[in-house]
Amino acid sequence: MEEYADKHYKADQVKLTETRSFTKAYVVFKSMKAIDLIKNAYRYSRPYRFFVKMFRGCCFKEQYHKILKREIDGKWPDPRTPDLPDNIQWQNMGCQSWEKVSRSIIAWIVSTGIIISAFIAILIFKNLRNFVVESKIKMIPV
Repeated sequence: MEEYADKHYKADQVKLTETRSFTKAYVVFKSMKAIDLIKNAYRYSRPYRFFVKMFRGCCFKEQYHKILKREIDGKWPDPRTPDLPDNIQWQNMGCQSWEKVSRSIIAWIVSTGIIISAFIAILIFKNLRNFVVESKIKMIPV
């Protein structure tokens, strides 16, 4: 019975490690100096990393090895300062990314419509004002 449990437990562990991938992780540092060190370590841009990987044989051996050491599971981490908990919209945490994008597109369309309608209203009222002023001038007896 123990052999059976060990065999299946190990199989489950292997499945977990094979499918492991990271998307986001929150790391808390004790000092601002540690944050600056991490940001400096991962300051290389995507074009620079691509260029170094392309020409690693002739010119960029040291830089290539530095970049390889900093990759995690073959991926380049992107350390950023997270939003404060006050700025996070907690009701949107369960939403998919396409829902968030569609909401923002709808908000942009509505706000653009409001701005355009305000400009049209300004033009209409300006023309109406000019019409009223001209009609008053014609009504005044000379």
